[in-house]
Amino acid sequence: MAQVLEDKTKNVAYLGTVIPSLSATFIYREILEIERRGYSLHIYSLHRPDPKSLSAESLPLCARTYYLLPVRILRLLFAHFHYVSVHPIRYFRAIWKMLIPVHDRLKNRIRSLLHFGEGVVLAYKMEQDDISHIHSHYASQATSVARVIHLLTGIPYSFSAHAHDIWHDRLLLREKLDEACFVSCCSSYGCRELSRRGNAGVEKKIHVIYHGIDVRHFIPPSVQRRNGNQILAVGRFDLMKGFSDLVTACHYLQREGVMFQCCIVGGGEEMGNIESLVRKYGLAGRIHLPGAIPQERLLQFYHEATIFTLPCISTRNGRHDGIPNVLVEAMATALPVVSTPIGGIAELIDHEKDGFLVKPGNTRELAARLKQLLQDAALRRRFAEAGRTKICSRFDNQKCIEPLINLLERKCGLRSAKSDGRSELQDSMVDSEPDNRYAALL
Repeated sequence: MAQVLEDKTKNVAYLGTVIPSLSATFIYREILEIERRGYSLHIYSLHRPDPKSLSAESLPLCARTYYLLPVRILRLLFAHFHYVSVHPIRYFRAIWKMLIPVHDRLKNRIRSLLHFGEGVVLAYKMEQDDISHIHSHYASQATSVARVIHLLTGIPYSFSAHAHDIWHDRLLLREKLDEACFVSCCSSYGCRELSRRGNAGVEKKIHVIYHGIDVRHFIPPSVQRRNGNQILAVGRFDLMKGFSDLVTACHYLQREGVMFQCCIVGGGEEMGNIESLVRKYGLAGRIHLPGAIPQERLLQFYHEATIFTLPCISTRNGRHDGIPNVLVEAMATALPVVSTPIGGIAELIDHEKDGFLVKPGNTRELAARLKQLLQDAALRRRFAEAGRTKICSRFDNQKCIEPLINLLERKCGLRSAKSDGRSELQDSMVDSEPDNRYAALL
């Protein structure tokens, strides 16, 4: 008699540092898209976000996400006592493996000790939840906690690497690359760096999976709303975004008598420095700083802008972007873009075909390209149409999610709640290609 094997749905955990987060919308959108396909995920987050800072689309995730920190002292002590008494060898081996490998600074060794403390608590919770696989976002803090859970319980893990966790915060990266079932990265550029950081053969488990966006939401305006001289930039106010270079470029545009307005949307630690630079150059009447805004309002800014720019740089400590999602969103709304070939941006923008790439930190070249686009409507239309077409073809989230789902199914046992493994959304994709007719209105 043939043995009948039960196709049991396995419990796959998604782990992040902060879920959901306005500065990492691609994570919660990835979760939502997977679940729209009929798959079920268990969501865990190390930190709880401020609900006031979140978009309406992400708020429902808060109610069903398990937040680890702050940890109640009794829960912390109980979890550690449990593993010391029940699995003492695993417990002390996990401490050894987190602390003994090479750390470039004492601070990072202390961080690994803290991650161990957190991981023990979350390991107990995940065993209670019968988790069979962990997929974490960012190779640094969240994946360190996933590694602790793996060392204590044997639950396998995979992770997605993005930007600062590849080039700057490489905490125990080699060890994580060795242990992970698979690794995804949002750019080929990042994949090459990960392969270089791992042991021989690790490149076989690293996969390029671009962050997709909903191209049915990020569409060009249905009527002409663009005023012809509005420069838009969106992002966290961080040195690596290059916003100070944008302000300086605007100073050059003003000196040359170019008609323009500039809006820089976002918030963060560099806001004060940007405001000071705006005052220094006398640009208060030209540059608008509305602060951080929810996703529900962002489309309006894209629709009212003429061109989009994000002049990214690499900071002195090696921090820089991968492929910023706002560039993808801007191109989807048929905005011509100006950026720099930092990280994986050159994989998104083809210079002089669907945007301009300028040398990082070259404010005069940035000003010249902005001026060129402001004064050439035909060039704007050409870039806009090419950019929209590219995003619909290569960065549609319903397409980009497929390789990740395939990996989660093959490597982690993820199963759809639907009997045939396909959701109604997947079935409808055949007849729901992104509508590109709006480009003619630009």
